[in-house]
Amino acid sequence: MPRELRPLEGIGAVRFGATPNEVRKEFGFNLVWEEWMGGNLNDSLYYPGVVFGFDDHDSHGPLESASLGSVRVNSKFPALLFELPLESLDRERVLAVLAARSIGTKAYPNLSIEAPSLGLHFGFCSDGSFEELVVASRPNTSLERGREG
Repeated sequence: MPRELRPLEGIGAVRFGATPNEVRKEFGFNLVWEEWMGGNLNDSLYYPGVVFGFDDHDSHGPLESASLGSVRVNSKFPALLFELPLESLDRERVLAVLAARSIGTKAYPNLSIEAPSLGLHFGFCSDGSFEELVVASRPNTSLERGREG
């Protein structure tokens, strides 16, 4: 069953600010690394299609006192954003959905899109198909607000 991504709130039953143990209760204790995740994930818990980023860690992983600050999902993770399955999204559809909700965006030459007020960063393949989404616990106030294009 797809989990709902809620900007500035969390994913499914997991809320931003959750501890690593709270994430483990929901997603399990067996970490599964995938190539798309990259390296140096000491600040993260990772499962197929999803990476949970925390604010404090040591060389073994997130500290139990750490707080969840971001969630990164790829196109294979069963999730919904604005009631739409992630696998149904492409660059043009994301721009249209955000515009229909009057959400300011910043589009980049590498095809990525930011929705700073919602702490969202979308990554796309060269053909415009959805690749990954980062959902942050806070708005990105360092970016200009307003649509480029």
